[in-house]
Amino acid sequence: MKSTIRIMLCLVLVGILGTGAVHAASYTESWSGTNLTGVFSGSVPKFNTALGTLTSATLTFTNSSWASVELTNPTANPINWSASMTWNMVFNPVQGWGPTTVTNADTKTGALAGDWATVVINTTQVPAPTASHVYSLPVDLSFFTGPGSFGIGGNAGDPPSFIVAPGEEVLYVDGPKLYGQGSAVVRYEYSSVPEPASFLALGAGLIGLAGMIRRHRS
Repeated sequence: MKSTIRIMLCLVLVGILGTGAVHAASYTESWSGTNLTGVFSGSVPKFNTALGTLTSATLTFTNSSWASVELTNPTANPINWSASMTWNMVFNPVQGWGPTTVTNADTKTGALAGDWATVVINTTQVPAPTASHVYSLPVDLSFFTGPGSFGIGGNAGDPPSFIVAPGEEVLYVDGPKLYGQGSAVVRYEYSSVPEPASFLALGAGLIGLAGMIRRHRS
């Protein structure tokens, strides 16, 4: 008798846990290009309602950009140099957030020997800057709910700035070659649709307990 009650209670517990489970999922879309100084666009899939009910969406923009330039010192004397890059990416508004500007910047310094010595400079930015926004209002969540996708777009470059010191009046400068990569990532948080097996376990447990109580009373 006691073991049967335990089984019925376990079924009820499994059913309750199954029908109240919460899961998370993420969807991504990215794009990249060389000398990305113009308009870009992409798309991100909307939330799949077959998974459950959307509770929040977090959208993150990333700007990863870098540059390469070759410097040559035609003089007889060593020269201290510096190279600085600033690169903005402007993302178009998405459901009331934006436009959003994500700035990437880097500076390199060093010494270059004389007599036509050459150095190749590669600027870097690790980690790449990001900007994020969380959507949780019902009107926002309906925008991110499928089917289909929503658009991501903007302007890269804005324009990019690259400064070498000393300049071309002293050094021979080949470049710069500018590179940019933007990305958009959306993370969907949702409460799951209860699986049929969870409902069956809950129902079987409740029916079993009800039957045992009825038999006990009779």
